[in-house]
Amino acid sequence: LAHADEVALAPGADPTVVIEARVVRAAALDVKGKREEALVVMAALGRESLAPLAELGHPRVRALAKVVLDGASDELRP
Repeated sequence: LAHADEVALAPGADPTVVIEARVVRAAALDVKGKREEALVVMAALGRESLAPLAELGHPRVRALAKVVLDGASDELRP
């Protein structure tokens, strides 16, 4: 978790590496039983990152991405 934060906050870090670090952070939070925090981290990634993760990510990451995407689509329904 600490390394994921270090990478995500490192000045000049490649944006794709920052996204990957945030995904690792979200997965680690979920493992530690902090699912709500994990979902907040995942939601901050945006739909462009979440859609592929929901299909191709690690099983835990897929599940988190799908929860966020399903919640986002629920908010858009009338």
